Amino acid sequence: MSAIDKDYLSYQQQLAARIRWFALLLFIPITLLTIFHGLIVEKYLMTGVFALSLVGFLLSFQAHQAHRGVLATQLFMASLYLIFLANVFINLGATSEVYYWILVLPIVNVFLNRFWLQIGWLALFLIPLLLPFPDKYLPLDSASYSGAAFALLAMTVLLLVVKEFFIKSELNLSEVNRELEYQQKIVDSSIPMLKITPDGKIIYASLAIAHLLGKGVNAIIGKNFAELGLISLSTDPKIWQQDRSNWEGILYIEMGAKSYWLDAVIKPEYNLFGEKSGFLLIAENITREQSLQNQANHDQLTGALNRRVFDEFIYQAVHEFQRHRDPICLVICDLDHFKSVNDTHGHLVGDDVLKAFYQVAKDGLRQTDLLARWGGEEFAILMPMTTQNEALAVVEKLRIKVESTHWPKQIQLTCSFGLCQLHERWEPKTWFEKTDICLYQAKENGRNQVVCFSQ
Repeated sequence: MSAIDKDYLSYQQQLAARIRWFALLLFIPITLLTIFHGLIVEKYLMTGVFALSLVGFLLSFQAHQAHRGVLATQLFMASLYLIFLANVFINLGATSEVYYWILVLPIVNVFLNRFWLQIGWLALFLIPLLLPFPDKYLPLDSASYSGAAFALLAMTVLLLVVKEFFIKSELNLSEVNRELEYQQKIVDSSIPMLKITPDGKIIYASLAIAHLLGKGVNAIIGKNFAELGLISLSTDPKIWQQDRSNWEGILYIEMGAKSYWLDAVIKPEYNLFGEKSGFLLIAENITREQSLQNQANHDQLTGALNRRVFDEFIYQAVHEFQRHRDPICLVICDLDHFKSVNDTHGHLVGDDVLKAFYQVAKDGLRQTDLLARWGGEEFAILMPMTTQNEALAVVEKLRIKVESTHWPKQIQLTCSFGLCQLHERWEPKTWFEKTDICLYQAKENGRNQVVCFSQ
C-alpha cells in the first residue's frame, strides 16, 4: 500500500470515528426517549424493538471506546437497520414527517463504512422497499416505495462524491502542511534566526543558531539577547533600546576554542494592527569566508589584526558614528624602550615579547574591543560603544597588567597609551592624529601612562 493510500485510509478512519461518536451521542438518548414513550402508550412491540436497538448502540459505544472501529460501526448499523425494519413492517401510527429520519441512513452508511460494506448495507436498505412484501406500514402509497429507494440510492451516490472530494481536499491540505513543515525544518536547521520581544527577550531560536551558541533551543528561549554573547564589531545591535528601524552588521560568537562570524540583519515585526510586536534576527554563517580572510587580515607574527584591515574598521566606525552617534574610542599604544630590547637580547627575543604582549593585551581587553598591530612595537585598539572614561578604566588596567607581567629574559616592560573618543565631523585621519598626539604626550611625560584627548 502506497503512502497516499495509507493517508487516505487513516483519514477515512478518523472521519468515521468522529461521525460515529456524534451519531451515538445523538441516537442513544433518542432511543431511550422512544422506549419510555412506547411504554406509556403501551406499544410493547415497538418498545422491544427499540430496546434491542439501544443494546446495540450501547455495545457499539463500548467498542468505540475500545478503539475497535469496524465492530463499533457494524453494531451501530445493525441497530439502525433494526429500527428501519420496524418502521417498514410495524404500524407505529406516526405521521409521514417522522419517517424522514430514514434519510440519515445513507449519510452514516457512506461516512462510516468502506466501499464494499457501503454496497452491502445499501442493498439491505433497498430490499424491504423494492420487494413486494404484503404488509408495509410506512405512511406512503405503493408507488412511493420505489421513490424512497431511488432517493436512498441517489443520496448514497451524491454523498460518495462529497466524501471523496472532502477527503481528497483534506489530504491535499495535509500534504501542503507536511511540505511546509519540511521546509521549516530545513530553514530551522540551516539559517541562524532569533525572534526577540520589544524588551529583548528571546521567544524563538532556530536549531542553526542554537548549534552555533552551543546550547539547546529551550536553553536559549526566555533569555535576554544580551546574555547570548553575540558581539558586534560596529554599532550596538539592540535596536529595541534605540530609535532605529533596523540593524545590519557582523556578529562574532566565541565558544571556547571555536569562533563563528555571522552576517546579520535585525528588523522589526508588526502585528495586524500595525503595532511593533518584536524583532527578527536573520543571519548567514560566514565563518568559512572569514577564516579565509583572516590569513590576509592578521599579522603573521602576533596574530593581531593588521593595519590594512584595521583601517577598514576605522572607516566603518566613523561612518556608523556619523549615522548613530554611538560613542567609540581609539587607543594607540607603544612599548616603551622596545629598541633596547632588540639591541640587548636580539630580534628573536623581541619577537617573543611582541607575541606575548599581544596575548596579554587580548586577555586584558573586552571581547568587543579590536586589537591590531599598527607597526613595529605599536598597537592600536578600537573600542566600540565606549565613552572615553569607560575606555580609560579598561586601558589603565591593561597598563598595570603589562607592568606587572613577567616577560622573557626578565625584561621589565611598560607601555604608553594615547586615548581619544571620536567627535562629530572628524575624519579618520583627524581621529588618528589626535590619538597620536596623546601618545606623544604620554611619552614626553615619562612613559608608562595613559593620556586622554581633551579639547
